[in-house]
Amino acid sequence: MSERYIDVPYGKLRTFQNWLRLDDSVLSRLEQSKDIFIRRGDDFARFFNDYFMSIPEAKFIIEHQERPGHLQRAWAHWFESLFSTGLSDEFLAYLWKVGVRHVEVNLDQRFSNMGFSLVRQFCQELAFQELDDREAHEVLMLVDRVVDFCLLVETDAYIENTAYCDLDLMKGIADRIRNPVTVIGGTINRLMKRSQASDPLYQTYDFIFSQSTKCERMLRDIKTYLDMFDRSPAFMKISLA
Repeated sequence: MSERYIDVPYGKLRTFQNWLRLDDSVLSRLEQSKDIFIRRGDDFARFFNDYFMSIPEAKFIIEHQERPGHLQRAWAHWFESLFSTGLSDEFLAYLWKVGVRHVEVNLDQRFSNMGFSLVRQFCQELAFQELDDREAHEVLMLVDRVVDFCLLVETDAYIENTAYCDLDLMKGIADRIRNPVTVIGGTINRLMKRSQASDPLYQTYDFIFSQSTKCERMLRDIKTYLDMFDRSPAFMKISLA
């Protein structure tokens, strides 16, 4: 994965999995019905493609993809992997990479959320076609939890990497501004020391120096803000006083 983005936080993603109670018993039960979903990967991709082709903004992206047909193949692979991987580390990395890719192409996250809604719709129609009502309801409850998990992973990847890119941009801007501001402030300070308060230029120097000082305070504030994200949250004891 590119150094520009955050590595896969497997520990946190497994925490999401625990929150949704996706343990081995759940995955084992879903395993029994996986074939009815896996063999319909291409059908899902066509369903997915047809839906988004009806949305002008999404249609533009699909029609101008670098490799024609790549998205449809990727959607089929994603759907098949959902039921064939057992939520392995490899699949978690794949989900995370999808979220990162959405950041790279600046995809509106609402499209992604809509996509997961379509996954549920397709699975519901398929389950009731292939299973009796009681079994379909049972399987779909498990599918919902797996889809919720995928949504959590991809959304977390999108949010974390978007924030990371924004912070990296802020840091780069601050670093580039810091040196010129320091030079300006130092130069004006020396000129003020060589001037008398009665000198007509002194007021101009004083004004420039005050503005330079404001810029330095802004840079310190930015550094404080950026430092907050370099530290992991932890409990600590403090005095109420």
